[in-house]
Amino acid sequence: MQSVFSLTSRHSVSWLLLLLFATVFMLLGTHQTSSHEPVTTKIRFNKEIVRIFQDHCLACHQPGSNTKVFLHNYTSARPWAKAIKEEVLERRMPPSQVVKGFGEFEDDHGLTQHEVDQIVAWVDGGTPKGDDKDLPLTQAPMANKTDDPRANNPTILSLRAAEEIPAGAEHYRVESFVRIPRHSEAIAIRPLLFPFAQSLEVTAYRPDGTAKVLAWARGDAHERRYDWQPTYYFKEPVRLPKGTRVRAVAYVNNAKDSLKPLVSSLCELSLTPQGLQGRLSHKRRVKPGVLIVSPLTAEANVYTCPMHPDVMTDDPGRCPKCAMTLIKTKRPEAADFDVSLRTKPSLIKAGRMFGLVFDIRHPLSGAIVRDFHIVHEMPFHLFIVSQDLNYFSHLHPRQQGDGSFVIETTLPKPGAYFVYSDIFPVGGVPQVAFGNLITAGYHDDLFSARAVIKPDEVLTRELENTRFALTLGPRQPLVGKKLTLTYQITDLKTGEPVRDLEPYLGAWGHTLILSEDGRDYVHSHPTQLIADGVDRRRASSEVSFEAFLPRSGRYRVWSQFQRRGKVITVPFTIEVNPY
Repeated sequence: MQSVFSLTSRHSVSWLLLLLFATVFMLLGTHQTSSHEPVTTKIRFNKEIVRIFQDHCLACHQPGSNTKVFLHNYTSARPWAKAIKEEVLERRMPPSQVVKGFGEFEDDHGLTQHEVDQIVAWVDGGTPKGDDKDLPLTQAPMANKTDDPRANNPTILSLRAAEEIPAGAEHYRVESFVRIPRHSEAIAIRPLLFPFAQSLEVTAYRPDGTAKVLAWARGDAHERRYDWQPTYYFKEPVRLPKGTRVRAVAYVNNAKDSLKPLVSSLCELSLTPQGLQGRLSHKRRVKPGVLIVSPLTAEANVYTCPMHPDVMTDDPGRCPKCAMTLIKTKRPEAADFDVSLRTKPSLIKAGRMFGLVFDIRHPLSGAIVRDFHIVHEMPFHLFIVSQDLNYFSHLHPRQQGDGSFVIETTLPKPGAYFVYSDIFPVGGVPQVAFGNLITAGYHDDLFSARAVIKPDEVLTRELENTRFALTLGPRQPLVGKKLTLTYQITDLKTGEPVRDLEPYLGAWGHTLILSEDGRDYVHSHPTQLIADGVDRRRASSEVSFEAFLPRSGRYRVWSQFQRRGKVITVPFTIEVNPY
């Protein structure tokens, strides 16, 4: 019996060793394979990605800086690829404390949506390196002290707070204000988020009744960077007439602490006498001697998708993501074009008609842009959404002889409104400019009026004698994963699937999705294309949209369909879970 046991034990050990060896071999093989994932993108580090890092990241992420994450070349950056994608999608990097659309700044370090799309496509597509010939050597210029507007000795106006924060206060409001003693212009602002601040809003209330949000800084705890509080320089000086009241409102979370004294500056505002401002370049510079690259040499033509700007090829065809026909264009300028918004009259009153005027300028030359690609029958898609996400409007400004775009509209109630300008300039990439509107008589602060939405338990709506049933795929949407929204559309009277859905702006529908805080914007069109020559009056009763939602949280969805000559807007609220 002993000998049998020994023989069995020896066989067991041999098989165990063989199994262990095979497992180690497989793990090693798997590790090797994961470092050489299949390349499924035309985005290359040496051609597109390093230029994005140069513009937004190398001021901090280069040898000699106070970090261990270097992004100046492929060898250093590639091991961090998946972490870079996550940080970019979560809006944690590049760090920025100001909310996009509230204040227009020259030195905004945030990525454009096109740049985010390119980084995601590069990571998901296998992180290819590209050709070294696309990396011509140049030296970054040294910063010139005369480029800094502080050389003009502006007046620094500090808004301070001094009070005690009660124990257990979760959203404690702190306010400070000053009056401008003479006609001035603000050239820069520095929000100072102290360690337990949730939000900091600085607004100018002019004597004529108009209000201008100078800056709004906020974020979750993991997004705030108290060790990095830069000065933001306005693209254009902000007019502050004599008597303007500048108010700073901060919200403090003291829920877990005892009574806490607060003595702090809330912000610093740089002022000059009106008409004496000086503006040049204020962007942070890359240290000289670091390998960077010159702009891409312009090529004759490329083809890109108006809905997926990361799709760019040398040959015509259809987008592999949404099947839209690719648009022929010159190799585009990747930077966002400057979109300025003014209203006529300047004082907006709820319920009264007013005009919006948009001027769009090239980011390098500053010239007015006059040529735009037509996307879904229009060169300009404008969305105005109330901050509480209860009001939604999809408009189409018309271009004027001077190149500007103009439209008239009304707003239903006093408050703050998000403005999204969706455009595709010839020579640029598809982009969305963020802005805001503040109505007359509105003095609430943005943080207290922020949207608080709850996901719908039942995904059906009955509007205009039509029933819309929404199905999500997957049922529990996940961050960073494709989400399919499928509508089953039936007639309320007959209960039958509708057969009279009409094209709306060249598609069977349009969908806009906004995150609860308004920072994530997704504009989607149906996966079912309207083929040439088909009977456009015989639409399917099932319409699907696809979306990619970058952060976990709650989102408001507005889908628009046209039936019997009327556009029907169908709202839903969904929740996206962490992956």
